Amino acid sequence: MNFLHGKIRSAVFLFMAMILGIALSLLLSQIIWMKSDELRVKAYTEMLLKHAEAVASNITDALHSIEKTSTLDCSNTTIQELKKIVFTYEFVRDAGITTNKRIKCSALWGEIPSSYEFSGSNTTTKNEVTLWQNIPSYAIANTLIDVSTKNNVYVVTAQNAFSAYENPPNDIHSKITSTDDSMIMHSIGVEQKNPHSLVTSSFRTCSKLYDICITSKVHSNIFSMPNLGTILFLVFLGSALGHLTWYAAKQKNKQKNSIESKLKTAIYTNKIDLEYQPIVHIKTGNLRGIEALSRWHDESLGTIQPDVFIRKIVEMDLSNKFNQNTILNSIGECSNFLKQNPKLYISINIDCEYLIQKESIFTLTSTARKYDIPTHQIALEILENSTTDTSTLNSKIDTLRNLGFKIFIDDFGTGYSSLAYLSSLKFDKIKIDRSFTQAAGTNSPTASVLVNINDIANTMRTLVIFEGIETTLQKEAILAFNPNALGQGWLFSRSVPLNQIKQNY
Repeated sequence: MNFLHGKIRSAVFLFMAMILGIALSLLLSQIIWMKSDELRVKAYTEMLLKHAEAVASNITDALHSIEKTSTLDCSNTTIQELKKIVFTYEFVRDAGITTNKRIKCSALWGEIPSSYEFSGSNTTTKNEVTLWQNIPSYAIANTLIDVSTKNNVYVVTAQNAFSAYENPPNDIHSKITSTDDSMIMHSIGVEQKNPHSLVTSSFRTCSKLYDICITSKVHSNIFSMPNLGTILFLVFLGSALGHLTWYAAKQKNKQKNSIESKLKTAIYTNKIDLEYQPIVHIKTGNLRGIEALSRWHDESLGTIQPDVFIRKIVEMDLSNKFNQNTILNSIGECSNFLKQNPKLYISINIDCEYLIQKESIFTLTSTARKYDIPTHQIALEILENSTTDTSTLNSKIDTLRNLGFKIFIDDFGTGYSSLAYLSSLKFDKIKIDRSFTQAAGTNSPTASVLVNINDIANTMRTLVIFEGIETTLQKEAILAFNPNALGQGWLFSRSVPLNQIKQNY
């Protein structure tokens, strides 16, 4: 059932991640789209302003040219001069002479017989040019013209002055206005119905030379039929992004739930428990000491065997922290028990690599002092298969023994230099590995080796503890050649919480 629930949760998370990925992809695309529109409308507006300045310059120069003519009397000579000006200036459609806002004559139509007076919307620029916007034509009925006047001359702006910009790209709408926006000189493109839409970008710029400003807007949305292919690609990209996020989260969660991650957390949160196994006088069953043994149970991984997680600790380079925790916790837990039983000791497994660290002796002595435990009630078990330099290790062992701590060699017989250890290092006891102990009482060669190891230890005046005693046959066989032997194993007790030790002994 939990497996099924996990699958459902994973599928829901995948679905939500893909939906979120699609939404995020579309949102970011729209933002990028709008940023692109901002750059595009800015570039278009600046380009249009340059053209508008060119038109204004062309018209202004035409007005100045007309003013420079010798006479302004609408003579044939003047008409001819006006025609030259019209043909010379690109953005001028017609030009002529006025009196009191009335046209006297023009380059294209000569003298104007009927009275025509400028009227309508107008504004005067800082260059003293009056602009008349969309006023009725004096020559062609039902036609509107744009006229610029100065003193007694005028020019008509060519209708094609902005023809190159009449079809702006991608929904751009521009207005060419006076600086104060009182007059719209020209409008380009179709203005959107909702100019304040979130998908509208705008830009405004004004000329430094003329009373002209350009305001442009672009109403553009990636969510439109022409962009259907792009949208489908973004949906695919967003779903892929969501799937990748789901996979990354799943891997992170998997890593978080891995034995390495959980073990590291357990060590740094002090969640590795301790149990204690009695060390007894085999013949009488009297308690002589207890060995602290680490135990780890994780809610999701279950109970992890010590040989598995201790090997992981070494691989992850967490031995120092683990050993320090073991010292602090075991002495702290057993302090009252040791005080009540001054003839007993606690045996703690320590890596040689930690033992040679500077802080190891300080941790041991300060912890013993903190709980007021005599150092002779604390024994340190080290493995004989350590590759630590023997001289360095021997120096540390001497220091610890001088401080009163007992030193045991653990799992004797399994290392590559058992006799070398016995001869070069000073130990208070050796603990014979269970692989030898369990051969006791049999006819195997290992049983003979067990007796020989006991004889060697006696010769070197080193006490022996037999590990892993599980049967009465093994017990009796060991007592046959060592009546005062010490031992530990399931025959006497498994490792148990300290309270059970107190109850049983």
